[in-house]
Amino acid sequence: MPLCALPESGTILRSVIMLCAPAEIEAQNLLPALYDGTKLQNALDKYKMEKPSRRLTELFEAYSKSLVETEPLRAFSIADAFNTDDVLLEAARHLLKSPVLSWPLSIPELGIASATRYHQLVRYFQRSTVAATAVLGDWAAEDDAYSGGCSIQGCSAPTNITAPILILQLKGVNKKSYIHSRYPANHVTKGELNEILARAPGGDIFESAKKVLMDASECVCNGSLRSREIFVDECVKDFAFQVGEALSTVSFHES
Repeated sequence: MPLCALPESGTILRSVIMLCAPAEIEAQNLLPALYDGTKLQNALDKYKMEKPSRRLTELFEAYSKSLVETEPLRAFSIADAFNTDDVLLEAARHLLKSPVLSWPLSIPELGIASATRYHQLVRYFQRSTVAATAVLGDWAAEDDAYSGGCSIQGCSAPTNITAPILILQLKGVNKKSYIHSRYPANHVTKGELNEILARAPGGDIFESAKKVLMDASECVCNGSLRSREIFVDECVKDFAFQVGEALSTVSFHES
């Protein structure tokens, strides 16, 4: 057969051959051919290679799904390149669990994601942060108020002691609860708790938020440590529930 020059690069042609060969192939081996956008897919379409084309899509769909929980940014990048919307959205939600500055920048899969989609991801993170921190708006704060009326069982602090009070709106149990604070109330709500949510709005906030409230109530509430811990656990569980509800209202596709 006569030989002729082909317009595709060697990288593209090697990937085409790998997709045609009846052998196992790793998705990572095809990544270099995807850095040039749709050139690999265009070549498969041009030469009417339907089975290799399906193999390419199925290979990367499976690859992206396997990475969603452990390496969501890699999964997100692949899902963007192959228009796998369900994987893309799930990966985006997982990325809310870690600060933006901790997202890896050197992964090869980023080379096949569009800059527009990555920007959309960052905007989604920002909107989610706003929604999560807005929950704290329901937690009223009173500084220099009488500290009587603490909701912690066994607390019997004299009502003539002046101290900050946190008023916690617990939606899950439809009630307000009160807790003495040894810090200015806004330092707890607008400061430490807000910072936890701003770092990673979709992260597991239970332990960090519990630590904040336990620390704030230490040496102020004279109830037992166990009753204080039970009360704080209830508050934090409800708080986490409210944050989850708020995040569920944020759409990735908003402009």
